[in-house]
Amino acid sequence: VLRKNEEDDERVEDTKEYHEGLDELQTARCWIAEYSLSMQRAKEHIEKLKEYVAIPEAITLHCSQLDDNRPLPYCEFSPNGQMAAVSSWHLDFIFQIYIILFEKNYQM
Repeated sequence: VLRKNEEDDERVEDTKEYHEGLDELQTARCWIAEYSLSMQRAKEHIEKLKEYVAIPEAITLHCSQLDDNRPLPYCEFSPNGQMAAVSSWHLDFIFQIYIILFEKNYQM
């Protein structure tokens, strides 16, 4: 009795039933296939990847560990990346703000 139930279970697992879906489902699947296989989309993706790869090549050193006679203990960039605040352990305790975009230097 147990063996017959196991054989029935195996037969049920191997059986696949197919039925026709809705027209909307077919339309959606065709749209997904066309979108996935689109050459224009692939070209745009490759262009974005090229831009992404080129980013490290465009980066230059804006800050050095040595800006004064002594090493810099602190340097921080503004959220928009246009200014940098730099401090120094020099005798006059200089705190400098650099405006990177315009290359101006303000000492306080």
